[in-house]
Amino acid sequence: MTISIGASSTANKWKDINWPEIKRELYINCKRILQKLGREAIW
Repeated sequence: MTISIGASSTANKWKDINWPEIKRELYINCKRILQKLGREAIW
């Protein structure tokens, strides 16, 4: 009983997350990391 309640509240929290913003930040971070790795690979 408590497990299902916890799962549904967690699902609601996931729904509330601002996905486009997170995806944008992840994309920017990935690009930054790849650029850094690329520079290190060149040298």
